[in-house]
Amino acid sequence: MKELSEDRIRIIKEYLEGEPVIKMAEKRGISREAVYQTLRRLENWDQIKESKQEERVTGNKEVAYEAANQIKKGRNVSDVLDEYNISATTLYRYHPEMSSYKRKQSYKITEKIAKDWEAGMTYVEISKKYDMFISNIQRRLHLYYGNKWKEAKKNRKLNSRK
Repeated sequence: MKELSEDRIRIIKEYLEGEPVIKMAEKRGISREAVYQTLRRLENWDQIKESKQEERVTGNKEVAYEAANQIKKGRNVSDVLDEYNISATTLYRYHPEMSSYKRKQSYKITEKIAKDWEAGMTYVEISKKYDMFISNIQRRLHLYYGNKWKEAKKNRKLNSRK
């Protein structure tokens, strides 16, 4: 049997310790596939992979549960997802009822954007304030006003002349 290099041994050890493959690859300047090729060379790779996937799923469930509790207490969805380092998809996979919180949060931001726009702020100013692309601001405004978009634009012009 061919002897493993130190780097390959470190890759295996890091994987077993729970280091994400993407981070291992970035650290070494190699592709994720190169990391997986190293891992697949292990005799019992299938068993290790299965075990790690079970751990990850269990861990994600627990983290999603904690995150859901924080959101139910009124914390901002984005802040909670960042803090717990999970995606919205992971949260909603284990707690589908949480998707309504995201919609409510998003609508509140859209209302604020509409108020700023009505007050005379430009798309660029609003974009900077909310750290969003201008196209996202425009899309939110169009959805917010719906068929009253033309009327809202007229009112904005009238208000800005006063």
